[in-house]
Amino acid sequence: MPYSPRGPRKDAESLKKPRGVVKYKLRKAATMRRLEETEANLLRVLDLLTEIESQLGPLQNQALVAEQSLRLQADLSSLEINLIGHELVLMTEAITKAESGLALVLNKDADLAVEESVIEAQLEQSRLSGLGLDEEVNGRQSS
Repeated sequence: MPYSPRGPRKDAESLKKPRGVVKYKLRKAATMRRLEETEANLLRVLDLLTEIESQLGPLQNQALVAEQSLRLQADLSSLEINLIGHELVLMTEAITKAESGLALVLNKDADLAVEESVIEAQLEQSRLSGLGLDEEVNGRQSS
């Protein structure tokens, strides 16, 4: 170890000072590096924010269109249900009318069948009477 006129204690103190300065400079460099990294990260965040803000308008428009579409689909479903209900009522009424008409036709058919039976009976009676008259006429002509 070289001799120092300041003495061993002063040499140790003089070495401590540069070590403190070096330590300070190292900490400062690390801090500056972290600060630069933070600034770079902040710049990336700002870029992302700008990009997101530029996409926000079209996305809001799409959301409005989607909401309107959902409303219209709900309205359409409601209208279709109402239409089906109305058609069901109309068909039920038509079936009721058709059944009433069929019942009238069946009643009329039954009435006509009864009337036909009466007429056939009268016709048969008339034939029998006619045969009886024929026999009487034939009997008179023979006598």
